[in-house]
Amino acid sequence: MADGKAASAGLLAQRSAVFEPPEFEKGAVLGLTVEPAGGSPAPTSAPVGSLTL
Repeated sequence: MADGKAASAGLLAQRSAVFEPPEFEKGAVLGLTVEPAGGSPAPTSAPVGSLTL
C-alpha cells in the first residue's frame, strides 16, 4: 500500500493455507482487499485490514 491505496501483491485464495508475497521493505504496509472470484488485475475494494511490516 502507498498513500492509502492498494497495489496487487498476489492472490490469497479462499482455501489457501500459505501465501508467498514478493519481498517488502521494512516499514511497508501490507493491505488485504476483497476481490471477485478468480482475482482481478488490480485491487477493486478498499482495504479491509492492513499490517505494517
